[in-house]
Amino acid sequence: MPSSDDMWNRGGGGGFQQVPPPPSTGSQPPGRQQAAQPQPGATPAAAADPWATASPVVNRGTATPSTAGTSPITPSQTLAGGDAETGTPALPQTATAPMPLIGGALLLAVIGLVVGLIWHGANAGVVGWLLAGPVAIIVVGVFLVVDGKRRGSGWYRPQELAPWLLRVSVVVSLVAVVLNAFSIANDVARGRWT
Repeated sequence: MPSSDDMWNRGGGGGFQQVPPPPSTGSQPPGRQQAAQPQPGATPAAAADPWATASPVVNRGTATPSTAGTSPITPSQTLAGGDAETGTPALPQTATAPMPLIGGALLLAVIGLVVGLIWHGANAGVVGWLLAGPVAIIVVGVFLVVDGKRRGSGWYRPQELAPWLLRVSVVVSLVAVVLNAFSIANDVARGRWT
């Protein structure tokens, strides 16, 4: 029975072939290696793979001349949009209540109330009723949907004025709707508006 050294050197019986050691890198700087030469009897895919002979050791502690003097940036700082010069990550924007929407609903309710107080009649009543009723309530609904989404984001800062403006706009809207509905009903009952 042949010895294991004979099988290793002959390349027969066991199916193993001795692979010569890679050429020495000589005086090349670390991290730069010559391209691997295809070995006799090697498959073309293994010879074409530039990473097949690359060393798995990565030198992470040294700085190259092109990056010397710059501060390192971590991936978390880059993703957060931080300042690369100071190395401080930027915090996400804090969401607040959509105040323009609630302001618009309050403005529509006040306009509907003014129309009902100043102009008497069914035509003005319909305009005031539409502004203070359906339009203002739709804007309040949009405010509630947008505010709910912002509250669910996790970065929400509540505003103390928002709930009070919401209540005031709903109350003014109800008063304006009742006043304008009375104007419409009064003209229809008297036969002035058909």
